[in-house]
Amino acid sequence: MATAENKKVLEAFVEDVINQGRLVRADDLVALDFVELDPLPGQQQAERV
Repeated sequence: MATAENKKVLEAFVEDVINQGRLVRADDLVALDFVELDPLPGQQQAERV
């Protein structure tokens, strides 16, 4: 994915998922095999399925 495309996806994630709380949009914006390498305090790293 090109840098400009990555930027658009990240901007959409921040606005839709984080700012607006539309969690269902995460399914469209995050890869199925995404692994959080640096979870926030209190979060657990998800198990791979």
